[in-house]
Amino acid sequence: MSGIFCSPGLRRLLRAVVVGAALIAAGTAPAFAVKLVELKIDATARPYYPEDPVSSGQQDFSVPDEEGKLVMTYTEDRYVGGPGGFALDPVDLSNEYLGWGGGAEYFPRDPVAGQPYKVVVTWNNSFSKKMWRATLTARHAYQAFQIRDRGQQLASTQTLTVEFIPSSAEPIAAPQTSTLPGSWELPGGNMTEILADGTGHDSRGNTMTWTLLDAARGIYELHWSHGYTDTATLAPDGRTLSGVNNTGFHWDAVRRGAPPAVTPQPGDTAGDTVLAGSWDWGPGSGVVEILADGTGHDTLGNSLTWTRLDAETGTYKLKWSHGFTDIAVVAADGTSIAITSNTGHQFGALRR
Repeated sequence: MSGIFCSPGLRRLLRAVVVGAALIAAGTAPAFAVKLVELKIDATARPYYPEDPVSSGQQDFSVPDEEGKLVMTYTEDRYVGGPGGFALDPVDLSNEYLGWGGGAEYFPRDPVAGQPYKVVVTWNNSFSKKMWRATLTARHAYQAFQIRDRGQQLASTQTLTVEFIPSSAEPIAAPQTSTLPGSWELPGGNMTEILADGTGHDSRGNTMTWTLLDAARGIYELHWSHGYTDTATLAPDGRTLSGVNNTGFHWDAVRRGAPPAVTPQPGDTAGDTVLAGSWDWGPGSGVVEILADGTGHDTLGNSLTWTRLDAETGTYKLKWSHGFTDIAVVAADGTSIAITSNTGHQFGALRR
């Protein structure tokens, strides 16, 4: 997990690449996430020892007694490596089965020293609804492998949030910019041909059928003749595919050739005024100014360009300078936006 520690129960659940978040259905009553945990550490570089241990924070929480999912989001302002990070440990569990339904995503997949780092963990079902303890611990370096209670604390800012998403939330019908069919290369050179008629085959002679599970997030299910079933997530640009099979094995594939485009509605250039305005982008994200000339920026210094995908549904694509791409659906009354990022994270913004 690239330097992040976690409890055994949590480690067993880091199995898929599907990430959930607050789901807001445009034009309907919004179903917001319930924030259960919010921890932050501003760690300074200093020696640590038993009398002055590594900086940490803890918060106990219980899960609402209804169907839903848990989403844990961990961030570092700059990755410094070493022990530390987040953990979830049981305090008082119910008799419910602690299931396998969940996943994890890393941004970037391989952290880079000195650059921002983010981990999003999702538990989809079958988790205990009694008491848990969330812990956030500053990154540090041991004095020696055998001497772990003293050493050097590393300077970084870390945050951890835990949210509960009720299963009653409605998915956003946000379009992908591509579709699944095409030629895909997996590690080792194995090629898979996925056809538009719902079938496919690989270079080893195996055949499969596929179905679309979630158009908003680009999630597909592939049933193979050798008995395995894959759940695969298509990147919004259609060029990469990440999957996990029914045994928990992860794989990534790269498209060979240009992706087949989903034809947007006429008017996919900037210039209309439906999206333009000043928007509250949610906790920690500040205010986003979207201009009618197809550009915009937020109060954190990030800039964006935007295009219209579908005038009838008020659907837009926002490409950010920090690398993320959002699909935004403006509500019919123009006062709110339902947003899906290319990581699958979903949230809402309100017009100021």
